[in-house]
Amino acid sequence: MNKSLSLTIFLSLLFLISFTSHAQFSKGTKQAGGNLKFYRTVVNNEYTTPVSFVQQSINENSEIKILPRAGLFIYDNFSVGVSVGFVNNYTRTKSSAPQFNIDQRTASNLAATQVFGRYHVNITDHLILFGEGFANSNFGKEKTTVVANEYEEKVVGFGVGVKPGIILMISEKIGLETSIGLLGYQQETRKPIDRPELPIGNTNTQRDYGLSLSLATLDFGMQYYF
Repeated sequence: MNKSLSLTIFLSLLFLISFTSHAQFSKGTKQAGGNLKFYRTVVNNEYTTPVSFVQQSINENSEIKILPRAGLFIYDNFSVGVSVGFVNNYTRTKSSAPQFNIDQRTASNLAATQVFGRYHVNITDHLILFGEGFANSNFGKEKTTVVANEYEEKVVGFGVGVKPGIILMISEKIGLETSIGLLGYQQETRKPIDRPELPIGNTNTQRDYGLSLSLATLDFGMQYYF
């Protein structure tokens, strides 16, 4: 199938959807669905700066997020709801130099919860823009492996933010949605498990805040409205 034919079929489907579907976001409407995210980056450095002893390095990062959600429109075009799900993060750093090699892997499995409020603006009967404010939290464990040594940490995080998105109604009650971009604040704290060599109460804390428009903020979802 050539590109022109594929484009023609895609545009025809959009045209058909525009005349066969419509959104009904009145007060009392319920929604059920979820969001799915998969993000991966790989950095392969075959050389480094003159001041570094490392000659070659590979950095891998991936994130998988599954968040089922449910909501209720308490006003026309404004819904509130909650989502409960799962987040997996994986990082690997592999470095080599004349006298040493480092291979460090870190994996975390976290339970995630989120409450949200979302305002919808109908552009057409099948195309809706939304702005969403949310507060989230996550908790679980993270394991780091360096050579033959393994270390575990407790992880607790929370955040608040706002993000824009768009919904395409493919039928009267089913919408496909995506969002990209985030303005907000996120904090994550780690505490060591079974590390007697460390002072009691030591923690590592990471704080992120500001505006991000990177692909790392891209989410996809599907909602059923009834």
